[in-house]
Amino acid sequence: VLAILFIYFSLPEVDTLENTDPLIDDVGIVEVKKVLVERSPQAAVTGAVIEVVDIFSADPLVTKEIPKLKITSHIYSSVSSKRSIVVNDQRFKEGDGISPGILINQITAKGMVISYRDKLLHVDRSRGWR
Repeated sequence: VLAILFIYFSLPEVDTLENTDPLIDDVGIVEVKKVLVERSPQAAVTGAVIEVVDIFSADPLVTKEIPKLKITSHIYSSVSSKRSIVVNDQRFKEGDGISPGILINQITAKGMVISYRDKLLHVDRSRGWR
């Protein structure tokens, strides 16, 4: 998954992909997967699988070690460099680490996708975690 994250962050944004981001809110996790795959087409070539799961639906063995994630501010823009989120009273941007092993993969219109232990988990801005 580290290779996938590298590919994802190293690709330039394309206008057609910006138009796909709002679908994340309208459709849900399936569209998050679509956007991540579109932004890393090499994943299809290498056979890598990208799966995003809602944090409340994820395997408890994975989530039991994730600390409380309290979201108090959330700014979404179609331009990824303008997105930010405040988690546990600290402001973050895409690519930032929240705590050891937890990285903000993407800030979506409804929350964020974090990576933890080779898993991608969606955290809703209104629910947070725990």
